[in-house]
Amino acid sequence: MRMRRAVGYCEDGGCGQYGKGVFLLNQTSFECSTCHQSGKVVHEEGNFENEDKLVKEVQVSFDYNPELGEYRTIAIVRDDSLEEDHNTYHYFSPMVKTEKRAFVLAERILGSLNQQGKLPSDGSGALMKENLLTWDDTRELFRANCNAYFQTLRGTPLHA
Repeated sequence: MRMRRAVGYCEDGGCGQYGKGVFLLNQTSFECSTCHQSGKVVHEEGNFENEDKLVKEVQVSFDYNPELGEYRTIAIVRDDSLEEDHNTYHYFSPMVKTEKRAFVLAERILGSLNQQGKLPSDGSGALMKENLLTWDDTRELFRANCNAYFQTLRGTPLHA
């Protein structure tokens, strides 16, 4: 049986545990231990954009906001040693709270997914680049960060 990790959140606004995460393993439901109300369960999950077996980019969505039901930040790691357009893997984790942890996780996922793929034969290895996009930034800063990320794509098949 595959282990599924998740975080359970109390949704009772009057409870002292409201919005606080509780680690869950192989659970599909959650009951707050303080108010005994049913809460929300948010699982870690990942998916590929296409069927290509080789992954060029991993995006880790983290810093989950249980009140809004969305992730605040995305850490992006790309392998620029891959010249062709390849797959992108999206990973969502309510357990990751920091940028440092998200980048470490993204690099490990990228390396793990490509262990069986076709890596560059010239021995150059991976050329990792990191970008951070956070929804909590001002609109101007977010736009500037998006433009900076777009600029890193110049000269690659991912550039539109």
